[in-house]
Amino acid sequence: MKIHRRKFLAGSAAGAGLMIGGRAAASLGEYAAAVKVSDDVIHPVPRTIYGHFIEHLGACIKGGIWAEGERPDLVLGGVRPELFEAVKSINPALIRYPGGCFADGYHWKDGIGPRGSRPRKPNLAWGKLGPLIGPEEDNHFGTDEFMAFCAAVGAEPMITTNVGSGTPEEAADWVEYCNGAETTKWGAERAKNGHPAPYNVKYWFVGNEITGRHEIGWLKPEDYARVFKKHAAAMRKVDPTIKLIASGSMGDNEGGHEVNRTILAGAGDDIDLLSVHLYTSGLGAINSFGYSTLQLHKTGDLGVYYDIIGSVTKMEKYLDHCVADVATAAPAGKKIPIAFDEWNLWYPVTDALFRTNYNLRDGIWTARMLSALNRRASDVPVANIAQLVNCLGIIGSDRSGTFLTPSALAFKLFTDHAGDKLLASSVDCPNLKRAAGLPALDCSATRGPNGLCVILTNLHGSSAARVKLSLPGSPTLRRFVTLHHENRAKYNTFADPRAVALVAEVFDGK
Repeated sequence: MKIHRRKFLAGSAAGAGLMIGGRAAASLGEYAAAVKVSDDVIHPVPRTIYGHFIEHLGACIKGGIWAEGERPDLVLGGVRPELFEAVKSINPALIRYPGGCFADGYHWKDGIGPRGSRPRKPNLAWGKLGPLIGPEEDNHFGTDEFMAFCAAVGAEPMITTNVGSGTPEEAADWVEYCNGAETTKWGAERAKNGHPAPYNVKYWFVGNEITGRHEIGWLKPEDYARVFKKHAAAMRKVDPTIKLIASGSMGDNEGGHEVNRTILAGAGDDIDLLSVHLYTSGLGAINSFGYSTLQLHKTGDLGVYYDIIGSVTKMEKYLDHCVADVATAAPAGKKIPIAFDEWNLWYPVTDALFRTNYNLRDGIWTARMLSALNRRASDVPVANIAQLVNCLGIIGSDRSGTFLTPSALAFKLFTDHAGDKLLASSVDCPNLKRAAGLPALDCSATRGPNGLCVILTNLHGSSAARVKLSLPGSPTLRRFVTLHHENRAKYNTFADPRAVALVAEVFDGK
């Protein structure tokens, strides 16, 4: 089947049953592109690449997800109803908790039992940056609240244990609290707290960024490998079915990749997945004061647009290098997948760790990243954007209201429509003169229970794409969804929460 010549606007993404373009609007130019999709399946695409992350940092949880006492209509004991619906709307597959750096100073037993009896503690990881970034922890959002939140929004929980200031025994007790039978010591404690059925948490991170000198109780890679094995033995003694994730590199450099190889060589037999993290801005080496003053990322400047869009290649190269680390250093015959459990654009401005907003350009970048993760899903089956609410958050929420950023809308585009099998596809289009020479048009084609989905992202900052799309068989166009705005730097805000929105056209199939 061929669909001819539908215009797809500059700086936009679109997708669904068949997805091919954008609304009519002014553009400075136009380029031709041809997309061909076959029925050949490349690999499965698990939902676990559409994961998220929350941490006791800034306004992510306190004042964000958890607004206990703010008003009478809160759900789950402390969640704004509109935030609850916003999170559900993007179909989160996974949510990782409680960190992040916070995890290596957190003792989970402080966060169970009656909330009024839980101890107040300083935020050891972030408190040194002040009360906005590292507010005092009242422990009112703990394990049971997190589990209830995940269940209510349809997400699978992931837990990061405390290696930096904790013990293998503490981690094993946490596994028992979450997964143990009611007859066990900590399973009985869970039942006493109102939750007799086990939570059956599958994914457990053993520490966070623990080889980084910024981390509480940081360790050299070879020492962490030994500590990991002790934690693994204690945790698997409680539940041998859990998946354990080792803390790997945080940057695409030789030192980071040596960290991966050392940990894999020392503890690979006990590792189920290797965690790696990377943030980028694409704006070069400008100091924090310069960013705070210039606020470059908030402008509609075309050069800034291309610098940021092009940074997606840094993420792709990093993942490919991490996959190569596994191939080099994992035990013979064992495939250890990558968990890319912290990734995002991080603009180094002073308020980013308290509350961040992302504009349409950032949403286009996120759509292109999700396409990249679709293509790497066989090696990187787990991914979590950081973070979910306010702090580096793709959803904004406070007393003023709640809104989805364009980055969150990119997630919704994929999670609403993308299938679970990646199909082979090719794109014939010009390469961008900026943005690391990326092809101007990106394609992610999948098939699932709801049919064929093609998601196209036009990365060109000023030209529309006139697309000819060739598809296998004789599919019927059911839905056409676009994410676009004439201003590439347009933000959603509390005052205008739907300035940028997904727009759907539904067809009767005739």
